[in-house]
Amino acid sequence: MRAPVMHLLVALVWLFLNGSATLGAFLLGLAAGFILLALFQRALRCENYIRRVCRAAIFVGLMLREIIRSNNRLTAIILGPNAGNITGRFAYYDVSDLTSTEIIILSQCLSLTPGTTVAEHNEKNQLVLHTFPALTDEELAKEIDITLKRPMLAFTR
Repeated sequence: MRAPVMHLLVALVWLFLNGSATLGAFLLGLAAGFILLALFQRALRCENYIRRVCRAAIFVGLMLREIIRSNNRLTAIILGPNAGNITGRFAYYDVSDLTSTEIIILSQCLSLTPGTTVAEHNEKNQLVLHTFPALTDEELAKEIDITLKRPMLAFTR
């Protein structure tokens, strides 16, 4: 808990020393604070914090890539010759090995990707997903595991 507080304090000190209280100055202070923490991570004992922040940034980049990829895939299907024959379906994705926070993050990310919506978290500890285009449960689970779940677990655990 010490590392995030130090990170924020360095950003605030930067903001006050800079003389202009703008969002850009604060973000620059956050970047400078992160660089300082990364340089002195062993001395400050904040290796775990640095690892999590780096992996969270990687996750955000992968999530943006997945949104663009899903958008392109859905556009190609909709503009294709068989657009009238496309149907969606409901699928189930097991989340029994995830914490409640991880389930929320995963379900929000799934809802952000075009063609997939989380309909429910049922009593069997599964997410009920509406997918378009229709994939088999195994294909969908494999794709979610590779593109979202693994990178998410890299910074949440």
